[in-house]
Amino acid sequence: MTTLEGTWHYQSYVIRPTPSEEAAPRGAAVTARKWAMGALTVRSETSPEVSGELEFGPGATLTLKGYILPPSNSSSAILVATGEGSNDGPLKGAIYRITGAIIEADGQQSVHGSVLGVRGPDTKPTDVGGHPINTVGAFTLSR
Repeated sequence: MTTLEGTWHYQSYVIRPTPSEEAAPRGAAVTARKWAMGALTVRSETSPEVSGELEFGPGATLTLKGYILPPSNSSSAILVATGEGSNDGPLKGAIYRITGAIIEADGQQSVHGSVLGVRGPDTKPTDVGGHPINTVGAFTLSR
């Protein structure tokens, strides 16, 4: 059984290719910028549900709720979750969705996937971390 309980290092990236990078052949490098870094603590896991907090700094926290899809013959286990800013901090009202493959290799576990900025905080709902709503990026979780 796949378990995510505990603390994870979270990083997300926004991919911003230049026009010449977009025209380049498959496999060429593209520009990406770090979007966010934080600590995800999965506090409760009742298969298949997970919950926890994703903290980016003092008071900047998303409450995370989601579930794990079990692995199949053709896919690893998948984490599907929504993070919502629920306190009176700078992320109050923000909504982000993450979906990622849970990878287990060489005795290590990591999660790699996509993050969608659905809504910015109440103070600026059309902005998610300096980007327009519905910005999609990549994320990683590692221990």
